[in-house]
Amino acid sequence: MRFGSLEYVKAMQEVLNGDPGHRRLAKGETDSYLLVLDPEPGKGVHERIIVGYSMVDAEVTEVWTASARRPSSCRAPAASGSTSSPGRSDRWRR
Repeated sequence: MRFGSLEYVKAMQEVLNGDPGHRRLAKGETDSYLLVLDPEPGKGVHERIIVGYSMVDAEVTEVWTASARRPSSCRAPAASGSTSSPGRSDRWRR
């Protein structure tokens, strides 16, 4: 199984949905996540890897790769006074 492949993220979905610890910690979380891993040829990673998933109340309901879903992105500076905390994106939305 190749890291970052659709097969890989589907396996990740099964593992997360079957993990009682994940379900307990993520209870009430509903959001989408996009992971962008840039190439690092010196470490054997020669291409950008983009994967994502959606979660509804701790259940991973959808997974995708860039080749399967073609996500778009937009970069902009953070708004003044905004904060960010890993895993809790709702904290910076106002």
